[in-house]
Amino acid sequence: MDDCTAAIFHDLFRELHIVCTFRHQIRPKTAISIEAHMVFGRPYYIVYGLCKKGSLLQYLEMNTIDLNNRIKQILRHIAQTLDHCQKMPVIHGNLGAENILVDINGDKIAKPIYYMDGFHHVIMVKTKEVDPNKLPNKRWLASEVLTTKLLTLKSDVFAFAFLMCEFLMMKISHEAIEDKNILEYIDKNPLFDQSIRRQRGMRHENVMPNKAFQMNNSKFDGNIPVNTVESFRSKQEIDNTLNTTQYCFLHDEFFLIKVTQALFEDFQAKCVHSETINESFDLVALFYEICSDGIAAFQKVSMRPEKTTALTSVLQQLLNEQHAYLLLLNLAKMIRMLNDFKNLEKQSILADLLITDVEFRRLLVLLEWCEENAYNEPEANAELLDEYAYLERNCTLRAETLHARIRGENFCDLDLDGALHGRLHNKDEELESRVFSVIYTLVRCGRIDEALSLLEKAGLYSLVPLLQLRKISRSAALTPFSVDESSYYLARSRSLLKRTVDKIVSKGTSLSQVEACLWSVIVGRLEPALSLSFRTEDRLWCYLNAAVESRLDAAITNVHNGDFDAGIGREVENGDLRINSIFDEIATAERSPYYTIYRHIVNDDSLSLIACMDMWLEQYEDDLEKFPHIIRFMAHLVLLLRFTGQPVQEESANSIMRSYVRLLISLKFYSIVPYYANKLPLEMAEEMVVEFMCQLEEENVRKDVLAAASAAKMDSVRLCKKIFNCIITRYPVIEEESMTDDILINAWNWLIYPDNETYYDAILGMNKIMREFFYVDKLDKAKKLLQQSKKLVDKIVDSFRPVIETSDTVEPKILRAITEYKAYKCYLNALMKFNEWFKQSQRSVPSIMENSTDDVGTLMDMQQKITFEVILQRANEKMQRYENASKHSTTEAVGALDLVLRFPNGWMTFKEVKSERLNEEEVKKLTEIKSRYITAVIIMLVTIFEKSDINRSAQLVELLADEEYKLADIISKEQLRILIKQLSVNAYKSL
Repeated sequence: MDDCTAAIFHDLFRELHIVCTFRHQIRPKTAISIEAHMVFGRPYYIVYGLCKKGSLLQYLEMNTIDLNNRIKQILRHIAQTLDHCQKMPVIHGNLGAENILVDINGDKIAKPIYYMDGFHHVIMVKTKEVDPNKLPNKRWLASEVLTTKLLTLKSDVFAFAFLMCEFLMMKISHEAIEDKNILEYIDKNPLFDQSIRRQRGMRHENVMPNKAFQMNNSKFDGNIPVNTVESFRSKQEIDNTLNTTQYCFLHDEFFLIKVTQALFEDFQAKCVHSETINESFDLVALFYEICSDGIAAFQKVSMRPEKTTALTSVLQQLLNEQHAYLLLLNLAKMIRMLNDFKNLEKQSILADLLITDVEFRRLLVLLEWCEENAYNEPEANAELLDEYAYLERNCTLRAETLHARIRGENFCDLDLDGALHGRLHNKDEELESRVFSVIYTLVRCGRIDEALSLLEKAGLYSLVPLLQLRKISRSAALTPFSVDESSYYLARSRSLLKRTVDKIVSKGTSLSQVEACLWSVIVGRLEPALSLSFRTEDRLWCYLNAAVESRLDAAITNVHNGDFDAGIGREVENGDLRINSIFDEIATAERSPYYTIYRHIVNDDSLSLIACMDMWLEQYEDDLEKFPHIIRFMAHLVLLLRFTGQPVQEESANSIMRSYVRLLISLKFYSIVPYYANKLPLEMAEEMVVEFMCQLEEENVRKDVLAAASAAKMDSVRLCKKIFNCIITRYPVIEEESMTDDILINAWNWLIYPDNETYYDAILGMNKIMREFFYVDKLDKAKKLLQQSKKLVDKIVDSFRPVIETSDTVEPKILRAITEYKAYKCYLNALMKFNEWFKQSQRSVPSIMENSTDDVGTLMDMQQKITFEVILQRANEKMQRYENASKHSTTEAVGALDLVLRFPNGWMTFKEVKSERLNEEEVKKLTEIKSRYITAVIIMLVTIFEKSDINRSAQLVELLADEEYKLADIISKEQLRILIKQLSVNAYKSL
C-alpha cells in the first residue's frame, strides 16, 4: 500500500477505454462504477460494474425521496464509504455529488450501494503537496489550500461538506462562478475560515430577541449585503419548499437571499397577473399574501437559537410592509361599509359620523388597523394565547386573601372588586396583575369579547360594563338617534362611567401601572398609557384611541343636546389629536420611512407619498443594496397608485422605479429587470436595460433576459441592436492586446438572438468588427470571430441569395454588406493557406538513400537485402509524401491568394454603393485596409515564387497592370516599384 501513488492509479485508469465500449451498449447518461477501492491489493485489477441508477444527482432526480426521512441515512452510507477510503489511506481528490454512483438491483431493495468515482485524481497519502491551479476540480478546495499548497484530512472533510450541500441543493458548489474564476472567488470568500466562524459566533451572541427589536432610530443595518448575493445566488429557480433538515445545515444569509429572490419574483408575477384584474383591492390582497408567505418563511428560520440581526431586520421590514397593505385593505373595506350605512333604515350617531367626518373615519380605520397588527404579531400573539389559556384554568382570584382574613390577618376590608381596594395577599396581587396585563393586551389587540370572558371568569366585574360600552365605537346599532331605541340611553351610562373612571385614575392612589393604563385607555385618556409605551406602534395606538373616543364623545354629546359631558381630560381639546398632528409626534422618535408612508396612505395623499419616498431614496442613494425590501415596497406602491389612477408626480415616480431597477441589477435578479424597466418612459427604460445587458456574458442568461424583455412587451430586436452598438462604442479596438477584443467578439451574438429579424444587422455588425480588427492588424481576433460565426453567417448569406438572384431591385446596402463579408472571409482563408505552405516549407527534407540493392548486393545476404529494400522503399515513400504535401500546399496557397487579387469587382471595392453612403472615416479605413492587405497578398505570392517550383511572376506583373482590377492604383507607388522590380528578377530567373 505504501508504494501506491497517483501515478500508479493513473496507469490503472488507462484502461478506461473499456468504458467507451460500454457506452455503445448502455444509455449515454448511465454511470459506470469503477470499484478500485474494493481491490487495492496486488495485482491491481479494476472491476467495472454497471451502476443502474447513475450518479447520486441522477438517482435523486429520477426518484421521489422524502429528504426529511432519508437524508441522514443516505449521508451516513456515503460517509461510511468515504471512511472506508480514508482507512486505506485515501484522500479523495475529486469528491462531488456527480462522483457518487448508485448501484441497486431493483427498486424494491431498501439500501442502495454507493461507490466513489473519479479515482484518477486520488491521493494515497494523508498529506499531499498540490498545485491548486493544476487540479482538475477546484470547487471543493478549502481556502487554506491556496496558501499551504497541502491537501489534508481537514480539507477532505471540507470537500465532504460541499458534497452535502450538493446533495441537499441538487446543484454543484459555487454554481454561479465560472471555472476560470473559482480560485479567485474561494480566496476572496473563505466561507469556513476559523476567524470568520468566530466573528459569526460573536454576532449570534449579541443578537436582540425578536420581541424587543424595534425600527425606532434604526439605520436599517443588517439587510442583505451584495457579497451575500454573490455567494449564494443561483441562476436556477428558487426552491419551492425548504425542509427542516436544510435549516439545520445552512445559515441565515442563505435563506435571506433565497427567500428574497422568491419574494421579488412573486411580486413581479402578481403584477403581471394584475393586468387581467380590474380591482385594486385584489392586487393589494395578492401583495399581502406574498408578504405573509415571506414572513412565514423567515419566522420558521428565526425559531432557531442562532439568528442574525439581518434576519430579524428583514422580518421586521416585511411585517411593516404587510401592515401597509392591510391599511389599504381596511380603507377599502371602510368605503364599502359606508355604502352599507347609507342604505340603513335606522340611522345612528356612529354611522352619521363615519359618513360626514372624514377625519374620524380615518382615525377609526387606523385604530382598528393598529389593533389588528398587534394581534397578528407572531411571538406576542403566541405568548398571549398561552397566558390566556393559563389564566382561564387558574383564575380563582383573592383566594389567598380571603383565607388570610379568616385566620384574622389584616388584609383588604373593602369591596374586593373595587379599584381602591386595600392590600391583597402577595400571591393574589401577582395573579391579579397577570390578569390585568392580559386584559390590557386584549384591549390593545381589539379583542373585547375575549377580554370580557376572562374578566367574568376571574370575577373582576367592574370593568365589564365599560368594556361593553367600548363597543359603541365599533357598532352603529349602539348609538341610535331615536329615543325610542333601547340603546339610546347607553350614551348617558357611558358618560357616567367615564367620569367615574377618570376620577379614579386621576387619584391613582392604589392602582398599579397596568391597572391605571387599562382604565385610562378604556375611557380615552392619553396618560399614563402613553408615557409607559416605548414602541412606536403602541404610542400611535394611544393617540388614536384618545382621538376616536374624543370625537365620538363630542358627537354623542351634541346629539343629546349637551345633557351630559364625558369629561375625559384636557389633552384632547382643540383638535390636537388629528392624524397629521399624531404622526408629527410619532416622527420625533421614529426614523423609519414606514410611518410616513402610513400617514400619506390614510390621508389619500398620493403626491406627498411619492415625494416622501423619493426624498428617502435620495438620502440613501449610495446604499440602496442595504434596503432591498424597502425599495421593492416603494416601487410597488408606485405601481399601485398608477393602477388605481391616482395623481402622481411622474418625475419622482420614475426616480423610484429607477432605484428599484438598479437594485434588481445589483442583486443580479436579471430576469425581472425588464418588466419594471418597462414601467419607465421608453427611452429611459431602454437605456437602463441596454446598460446592464451589455455586462451579461453567459449565453443562457442573455437569452433568459431577452425573453423576459419580450414578455414585458419591450422591442427585443431594437434592444439587441442597441446593446451591440453600445458595446462597440464603449470598447474601441486598439493596437495593443486587450481583453475587450473578446468582449467585441462575444457582443456579435446579440445580433443573432432575434433570428431572421436581424440578419442584415448581423452581417453589418460582423463587418464592423472585422473592419476594426483588420485596421489594427489583429487578424488572429478576426479569425476567431469568423470561426465562431462562420456557419451562421453563411446561413444568413444563403438566405439572401434567392432575393438577390430573382430580384432586380435588391438594396445596394445588402449587396455591399455581403460583398464585404466575403472579402474578409476570402483574405483570412488565403492567409491560412499561406501559413500552411510556410509551415510545410520549414520542414526538413527527408534524406534519400543513394545506394541501391544492386550496389550493395554482394555485401548482403538475402535477409539483409530484403530489410534494406524495405527501408529504401519507406524512405522513397516518405520523400514522395513530402513532395506531394509541398506541391499541394503551394497550389492551395497560390490559388487562395490569387482569389483575393481577382476578387469580383476588386477586393474591398463596392461598386453597388454610392460613395456618400459611407462616412469619411469609414472610407479612409477601407482604403487603407485595401492598400495594406493587397500589398501583403502580393508579397506572400512573391515569397512562394522564390521558395517553390512555381514561378508565375510574369503573370502577376500582368495582373497588376490589368485595368479590370486596378491593383496598381491600390498599392503605393514606392511599394509598387519595389514589387515590380522583384517580380521582374524572378521572371528572368525562371527563363
